[in-house]
Amino acid sequence: GGNRRIGVLVIEPCMIGAGGMHLVDPLFQKSMIKVARRKNISVVFDEVFSGFYRLGYERASDVLGEYPDIAVYAKLLTGGAIPFSATLATDEVFNCFLGDSVESALLHGHSYAGYPAGCSACLFAMEEYKRGKNFNGEDGPLLEQWDEVAVSEEISRIDVVERAVCMGGVMVVELRDNDRSYGSNRAKKAVELLKEE
Repeated sequence: GGNRRIGVLVIEPCMIGAGGMHLVDPLFQKSMIKVARRKNISVVFDEVFSGFYRLGYERASDVLGEYPDIAVYAKLLTGGAIPFSATLATDEVFNCFLGDSVESALLHGHSYAGYPAGCSACLFAMEEYKRGKNFNGEDGPLLEQWDEVAVSEEISRIDVVERAVCMGGVMVVELRDNDRSYGSNRAKKAVELLKEE
């Protein structure tokens, strides 16, 4: 009962990394974002897993065509070499925390933000992404890193495979198995069959 209010929409764009790399329908997420915007609800993208070219694009907004009020990045900021994180915000959000008093300040920071080794590794990684053989121009996505024929015609046809999908540097192989826990042994058969190919 009573009035319930939603303060923010937090999503992992395009792919949910926690719990097994689940691809999410971008149209569904785009629709959720549009509803949030109509209701004046802030949008946060958790791109710790999916950001910085993991899915082939620098950021999820390039895929969704929608931009968050706040975006959180980590992992691939340094190419996975050392921990580092960053939070980006629109001017409107950032300006909410400007002021001369502690009460108006955002008293929060990351454990792995702004330290010299992390900053250096981040700058190096960003340069390497753009120098790499898969880079496809200043604003374009990375070139596909998977053999689409192998994914669609070979891996997808293995009897224990429900479906196989690739995007950027990620390939998801969903297995036919009632046990969807991390303890499932179903992947062992798929790996053995792939080794035989």
